[in-house]
Amino acid sequence: KSDEVLVMDVFAAKIDFHRFSLADKKEFLADKLWSVPWPFDKASAPYSIAARKAKAKMPQFPPEAKISIGTDTPCTNITLQFPYAHDPDCVEAYKIEASYQAADGAWVVFTRQDLQADFYLPPEQRPGLQIHAFNAGYFAAGKKYRFQVTPVDFFGNEGSSLQAETTVPKVEQGETIFESSQPMQELPFLSGLEGGSPLPLIDDFYHHKAGNARLVLPEQVWAGPAKTRFRFTIDMQMKQPGPGQWTIVLRNPTPLTNANARIYTPPGESGLQRYVIDFQKRNENYDYYFLIREGDAGFVQFKYVKIEKFP
Repeated sequence: KSDEVLVMDVFAAKIDFHRFSLADKKEFLADKLWSVPWPFDKASAPYSIAARKAKAKMPQFPPEAKISIGTDTPCTNITLQFPYAHDPDCVEAYKIEASYQAADGAWVVFTRQDLQADFYLPPEQRPGLQIHAFNAGYFAAGKKYRFQVTPVDFFGNEGSSLQAETTVPKVEQGETIFESSQPMQELPFLSGLEGGSPLPLIDDFYHHKAGNARLVLPEQVWAGPAKTRFRFTIDMQMKQPGPGQWTIVLRNPTPLTNANARIYTPPGESGLQRYVIDFQKRNENYDYYFLIREGDAGFVQFKYVKIEKFP
């Protein structure tokens, strides 16, 4: 439920909008009223997306801002901390990209995660610091990694990025139950939530026609009592020409139960993307498949799958 109130003052030639918060009983940005000329003219509307985007200032981090990188022991997570970026209209999200350093010294992006900013909180409730954790399954011991954080406003404008590097000395590992560097040869990718037919291949990519499609995993990989902890890791590449984004989950078919909250894939051509789902199974009989759903038609390629079990 919202605690915000909008009050309109209607005049002969304009409408003023006053914004109030019932939480503190104060007007929000009283010196910056929303004011719309009246009668309304769509072509010159001052708050249209096109008009606001054209005037929007790029979000920027403070000059002294930096990323702090921390790990726990044993290394189950790598945690990033960084200050807020400044934007007159608030930052919508922070695009966080992780890269590994290849043998030739080049940096290769292998995952992107978008962190929602705290714009929805009243200013006095915003902690001023963003915190984001990556599961250890994203990393390999002894490798060097680079993290890049980019602030993004509500119109998709990106400000300057922060970067930080670290070498991961050790990562938590479970018992490997299944591992494949050729999942497209070893695992069926079928349409629908049950039954279905194999998706067609075009230039080594599956053509996903939107809706539901599932990567079927081997039998007994999820064997174990309720609350057994598993880690599922998958490397994939996507081409999504439309504006829609897919969501991905591990799903138990009966009853329909997800192992994780929905993960949104990045739009467009993603390049390599790694996803790690670390969870405890809720029931001894649950048996999960990897589900891609929603969004628009596009193409997907699976490059690597690993399932670990923890005591």
